[in-house]
Amino acid sequence: MRLNPETVLFTLFMAAIGALPPLAIDMGLPALGAIGHSLGTSPATAGLTLSLFMAGFGIGPLVAGPLSDRLGRKIPLAGGLLLFALGGVLAAAAPGIVTLLAARVVQGLGGGTGATLIYAIIRDLFEGRAAHRRIANVAVVSTTAPMVAPSIGAIVLPLLGWRAIYALPAVLAIALFALMLVVLPESLPPSGRRRGQVLPQLLEDVWLLLRTPAYVLSNAVNALSFAALFSYVSASPLVTMGTFGMTRPHYALLFACTSLCIITGAFLNGRIATRIRIPEQLLGIAVALTLLVGLVLVALTLSGTLTLAALVPLLLLANLFFGLGAASAAHSALEPMRRVAGTASGLLTTVQMGFGSLASLLASALFPALGTLAMTGCMAGFAGLSAICCVLLRRNGLRVLAGQGSLP
Repeated sequence: MRLNPETVLFTLFMAAIGALPPLAIDMGLPALGAIGHSLGTSPATAGLTLSLFMAGFGIGPLVAGPLSDRLGRKIPLAGGLLLFALGGVLAAAAPGIVTLLAARVVQGLGGGTGATLIYAIIRDLFEGRAAHRRIANVAVVSTTAPMVAPSIGAIVLPLLGWRAIYALPAVLAIALFALMLVVLPESLPPSGRRRGQVLPQLLEDVWLLLRTPAYVLSNAVNALSFAALFSYVSASPLVTMGTFGMTRPHYALLFACTSLCIITGAFLNGRIATRIRIPEQLLGIAVALTLLVGLVLVALTLSGTLTLAALVPLLLLANLFFGLGAASAAHSALEPMRRVAGTASGLLTTVQMGFGSLASLLASALFPALGTLAMTGCMAGFAGLSAICCVLLRRNGLRVLAGQGSLP
């Protein structure tokens, strides 16, 4: 039995694959101390399990995307799910920290592959508003994972130990792999696949992407908006708990609420963007509102009037507006790139993760000198750069969200 791409079950299946990486990241957060104690290392070293997973997650799409343009989507997707499962099994059985860290790189490579190819599959099967709506729907479901994953990890840890936290996503990946073989049709027929030698063809495809203003600017809007979000993610514990004295349970509640705001924004995107005459306007609105929130945060920080009561609702709004624009930015980048959708999706994911890591490093590095301004300033700065790219996108008349065709 094959899944009909028009059905809700197909969207849920794509979203389940997209939810694997955030589950693998956030389920382990409550276990860092236990991992350090069990393997005889510090919690800080155990924290590298997150960083190295993210590194693998950023590299995987660069390989999987171009391969999928040549081989079809199912073979690389199957390999990604198996690689993710293998990394999870190796992590669960790791005798020492070195093995665990290596396993997390492997798991990240697999996770990045799956997260990339679900959007390429959607782009293969749908165009214009139909593709936009499904990208938004997948984002709604898969974004739920970061909100519930820490709670799942906190439940599993005392019951089954930290190793089960890595084993459970691996089991889920194996189940999705088995289902994929049975229910998922190949979305890229042989007639639509790239030909020629691998490296020259890859360089040609990347050059095609880099000289397509619609793709470059949409990719930049997506990556810079994500960087603004990650400025909050990386520095928020230092600001909320360190500077403003928020308790750990209250911070966990804040994290859940901001995740819920992203989900709400993605839900609204799927409902609004497919009903308005010029859907790309929604991306501009979301970016402008994100910048406005960032500027208000900076103004309150510089004036010394920022309080926890003002900070929390503004952070919620920033996450809501990110969710409102994220699906539109991804769709804007992929819409004109049908023949190289795998490479385009892979590069989109890699650039996004690269800018997220840059924002995290920058906000954390600046915090000792700037305090709260390190977070609010980075949020506003990246949001401002995203707004500039969005303006350039509009001024060049790139109406890609309206579905006006694909590049050959």
